Amino acid sequence: MVNRQLSEHGWQVFEIPLLTVEPTMLKVDQVLAQPKDFDLVIFASRTAVQGYSRQLGPAFQWPDGCMIATVGSATASAVKNVFVTTQPIICPGGGQADSESLWAELDRLETPLKRVLLVRGQDGRDWLIDKLTAVGIETAVHASYQRLPVELDVQARSYLREWVGAEQSVVWLLTSTQSIDVLLAQELPQNVLSWLSNCTFVLTHEKFQSHLQQRFSVLNVKLNRQNMAICRPDDSSIVQCFLTRLHTPKITIAP
Repeated sequence: MVNRQLSEHGWQVFEIPLLTVEPTMLKVDQVLAQPKDFDLVIFASRTAVQGYSRQLGPAFQWPDGCMIATVGSATASAVKNVFVTTQPIICPGGGQADSESLWAELDRLETPLKRVLLVRGQDGRDWLIDKLTAVGIETAVHASYQRLPVELDVQARSYLREWVGAEQSVVWLLTSTQSIDVLLAQELPQNVLSWLSNCTFVLTHEKFQSHLQQRFSVLNVKLNRQNMAICRPDDSSIVQCFLTRLHTPKITIAP
């Protein structure tokens, strides 16, 4: 949706994948965590929903006694599409999609929580885990998928050389700290890093801003801090950010 809408508004969109997603394979002796054993299951992303559904199998029926929560509305929609359940989904409103907003919703629950399962990738949402355990809730974590770094291919590096040579203004859409890490872990020439530090970055969480600055600092490259825009992680907010805060259509990278 983001790519299509930006293209319709005159943006030239290139996809340069920095991460690939693979399902987590259960070990031979691994017992899969079951929703019936928990008061609440939290899904960290749409991919977490899809991966857990595959692991549970097509015959799985969601138990009535287990509540469901998601970090954002897109993940809530994925739950409704994948699982047959009458359970209401606890989810932040107002387009919010972060651990802090979900915690505010959980903190208002009248039903006491004793055991919670967080379904995610191989890492992430540590802040939420800490908040749950700090109030005495037994919290288990299950990885239903894993994100793996992707090396820039020949075509992607060709794009970079072309844009650097033409001093092309480029906007990067980065949606996780891991994608930031992978981008800046590539073996890029100094002139490319210098050009990159003056690009514009659209980030889907305010905490990514300091992380991006820190990663450039490690490389001894000064980042132009004025070229960053923060928006919510849902598709409509991302598109709105491009259309209202970045007035002139440019090339955008959607890794």
